[in-house]
Parts: sequence; structure tokens; C-alpha cells
Amino acid sequence: MGNRVMWMLLGVMIAALVLQVLSAAALVGAPRAALLQLCAEDGELGVALAQADRGDTTLLATWLVRAQPLQRKLLVQAQLGLASLAGPPGPEGRPLPDDASTWPFRHRLRALSAVSCGDASLDYQVVNTLAYVLATGQEQPGAADVAFAGKLADRLERRLRADPSHEGWDTIGCVRFRQGDWGRAKTAWASAQELLAKEDAGPLRTLMEGLYRARFEAAAHNLNPPPHAAAKPLPRELRGASVTPAP
Repeated sequence: MGNRVMWMLLGVMIAALVLQVLSAAALVGAPRAALLQLCAEDGELGVALAQADRGDTTLLATWLVRAQPLQRKLLVQAQLGLASLAGPPGPEGRPLPDDASTWPFRHRLRALSAVSCGDASLDYQVVNTLAYVLATGQEQPGAADVAFAGKLADRLERRLRADPSHEGWDTIGCVRFRQGDWGRAKTAWASAQELLAKEDAGPLRTLMEGLYRARFEAAAHNLNPPPHAAAKPLPRELRGASVTPAP
């Protein structure tokens, strides 16, 4: 009996060590490897993710409810890592944000947004990423996606009042733009530009400044359009844009 308890405790310790290693992998740039290992440890997760990618999140929602808190956190870390690496190569060796490349993850993110992983910062990142993807992942998003993104944006705004970030206000701007609320979109991008200006200068910041400026100008145009002028579409990611600093 004593040996059985000892082996059970050893198994728990090994499992905890594996989860710690997976967490480190998800955080240091190997999210795909971490996700594959999670699926190898629990075959139901792989099936649930595949089904979610086809639009049915039932199994993934069930898995998230029964999973250990650390497992949920690892899945969130790995999925956010995959989303951040989805874009094309950018300056300084970092992938550029890319709305279209992240679009296929929307169903997974929606399931993840419904259950806390136990880390408020990660929960916020999931909601922010999902809202952004729904607003920007397609040239013309569906009404249901815009409506759901609007609900997420309401949650995000409450968080941003206390802990502002330029990425968060950019998401708000994109959602409000899709809702046709040009005034609130313009205000959001004004906040995004102000916060971005406090970041360290560099090629990536230059790209983001150009994107935020283009979005701000589109909202301003639509808010007060010249006579007979058509509404401007939402400027999307600057894929392959020059990183030459603006004069």
C-alpha cells in the first residue's frame, strides 16, 4: 500500500514538472511544441481543437471546464503564442500583427474567452485578441461577429480605463469602426497614438504609428465626410510595409 502511494505521489510530481516545462516553452517562443505536447498528454484536447477549428466548440468548452487550472493556463499561453507568431516577418525579427493569419483561431479564442484560466492578464489578452480578430480578420465581417466583438469591447474598455495600452485602444477603435461609431473609434485611436508615442522608438513602432494614423484618419473622414464622398474602409494590417521612419 505504501509503495502504491509513493508511486502515485511520484507520478503527480512528474506531471507537475512536465506542466512547468510546457509553461516555459509556451512563454519563450515554442508555443506550437507546447500545444502539441498538451495534446499528446490528453488526446481529447487534440480532437476538441480540431472540432473547434471547424466551428463547433462544444468539446473544447467541455475540456476547459474539466481541465486543471494549470492546463487551461498552458493552453491559453500556447494559443496566444501561436496567434502572435502567425504574421509575416517584421523588423527586429518579430512577426508583424496580422489579422488574416489569426482569423482561423477565432473559434478556439471564443471558447477560451468563456472560461477564466486563473490569470487575469491572460484572460484580458484572450478577450483583446478575439475582439481584434473578429473586427479585422475579414474585409467585411458578419453582423454576428461585429455584435459579439462589441460586447467584448465593452469589457475591454472597463479594463483599459484602469490599465491603458495602445494595443487595447486599437482594438476598441477597430470594433467601434465596424459598428459605425466613428466618433468613439476616432477617440480610441487618439488614445492609442498617445500611448504608442511613449514606447521606445524603432522600426516596429514606426509601422504601428502609420497604421494607427491611417485608422484615425479613416474614422475622422467618416465622421465628417466631404460632400458626396464615400465612407473609407477600415485600414487593415500593413503587410510588407516599409519600415523607413516617417519624415
